[in-house]
Formats: sequence, C-alpha cells, structure tokens
Amino acid sequence: MESEQYLRELVDFLSNLNDADKQDAVAYYSEYIADAGLVSRQQIVDKLGTPKHLAFRIMADYSVKEDRLNNNKMKTVRSNSKMIGLIILAVLSAPMTLGIGAVILLGLLCMIISIVVFVIGLFGGLIIGGVTSFYFGLTNILKNFYTGIFYFGTGFVISGLLLILWPIIYWMSKEILQVVANLVSYLYQKFRNRQRKDTKL
Repeated sequence: MESEQYLRELVDFLSNLNDADKQDAVAYYSEYIADAGLVSRQQIVDKLGTPKHLAFRIMADYSVKEDRLNNNKMKTVRSNSKMIGLIILAVLSAPMTLGIGAVILLGLLCMIISIVVFVIGLFGGLIIGGVTSFYFGLTNILKNFYTGIFYFGTGFVISGLLLILWPIIYWMSKEILQVVANLVSYLYQKFRNRQRKDTKL
C-alpha cells in the first residue's frame, strides 16, 4: 500500500527522535490516514505534506513539547538552537506558510547576525587594540621608557577588559538566544493550534 511506503519514508526522516517516539508518531499518523480514508500517496501528501515535511513538523512538535516539560531546568545553547532550527524547518516546509516562515526566518537571521557581528567586532577590536598596544610598548620602551610603559599598561587594561567582558557577553548571548527560543516556541504553538483546527490534525 502507498500509505505504508509513505510511513516508511517518514520513519527514515525522523532521525532526531528515539525509537519509542518514532513508533508513537507512526502509529498516530497511520491511524489518521486510515480514519481519513486517504488511499493514494497524492491524497496523503495533499493532506499531510511529503514525508520529509511531516517529519520536520513532528520533530518540531516534540522539541517544543520537550522544552515545555523542561521549563524549570537550565536550557543549553545547543538545545535552544536545535529547537529554533527545527521550528524554522517545520514552518518553511509547508508551502502555504512560506510567507510566515520567511518573515520569521528573516527576523531570526537578522537578530543572530547582529549579535554575531557585534561580538566579533567587539572582541576583534579589543584583540587588535591589545596586540597593537603591546607591539608599540615593546618597540618604544628602549626609545622612551615612559611611552613604552604606557602602551604596555594599555595592553594589560585591554587584556583585562577581554577577560571581564567574555563571560558577560557569553551570558548575554545565552539569554538573548533563550528569549528568541521562547518567542519562536510560542509563535509556533499558536500556528500549530490554528493549523490543527483547520486540518483536524
């Protein structure tokens, strides 16, 4: 049957789920396909999307569910990044939501790029400033002792700033990523609730 082939392909794309969750997902959609009377592959794809698109949606749903269950636990940068990525893929995988997905993706990319550029610019500037100060201190200390000491002192101050700012910037980046993850999760849940009402999924 075409539905069995569809479900086998679906399992192959559910790479991020454990075996138990895969079985639950396949059992649910197998029952859904049977109850809806979907016989041909085209009927299934029209209703659920391709196996790959459905897999993105399932993995995003599980990621959001896991995020809600671990609401009071410390969330890692990796888990937040993974959830954001899966949600973006799930939204973009549905052709009818391309406009919404494009806006969300563009907003997230702009925010992430801005953070990366800011961090690279800040630390790059401090590193260049520190190296330059040490270089001028080294080359000037024999010509003018006090000028050389001044540049060495500036280099040490910049090095100290780097050591102080690194944990602060890292913490701020984690917090911003957490806010983005919470926002994306909230918007995705709203989107999925509306989609479930429309499609009875």
